[in-house]
Amino acid sequence: MKLSKKLTTTVIKRLTPHYANLPSRSLFGGYGLCQKGVMFALINDEKLYLRADTQSEALYQEKEMSQFFYRNRSYPIGLNYYHVHNSIWEDEVILLHLIKVTIDAAHRDNKIKTNTQSNRLKNLPNISLNLERLLIMAGISDQLMLKELGAVNAYIKLRRIKSDISTEQLFALAGAIKGQHIAIVKQQQQDDLLKQLKRQSN
Repeated sequence: MKLSKKLTTTVIKRLTPHYANLPSRSLFGGYGLCQKGVMFALINDEKLYLRADTQSEALYQEKEMSQFFYRNRSYPIGLNYYHVHNSIWEDEVILLHLIKVTIDAAHRDNKIKTNTQSNRLKNLPNISLNLERLLIMAGISDQLMLKELGAVNAYIKLRRIKSDISTEQLFALAGAIKGQHIAIVKQQQQDDLLKQLKRQSN
């Protein structure tokens, strides 16, 4: 652990002229390095590993960078981190290029995950975890799809997989699309939804 800490300090010192403020945190018996809140490197067992995504992984493999394996009890688990061996560490141009690729990829991956999370159905009002699961089973996987379909069409899809689903869920969907709690979906709107449902069900 002390040796990993020493290497962490060395790596931060070397990168500081190019990337200010690189905090570290304990991870897997070593340390993770972050840039603007996103982890991009791992230091473990006196080795520096860079985070990979689907686009950068091929580059790391081409550079003959070995994958990091974390031993969980009795078996190893491969993580998307690749070892910076000596020939890369000693070549300033290649090292900084890979660091930039890594940081860009880490932020890109984090942005995708953030957008995916914020687009979850469960984040809408009235959408419980169970209702979210039903919607996904019906082929409605995110907020955009629900809004494009509309409450009635989405409800019809739900009814195909759960025939006894309550019309309360229709009102819940309508409220969710408008960002409203079901309690404030007006009676007139509920009546209109039921009429539309009847027309589309015939």
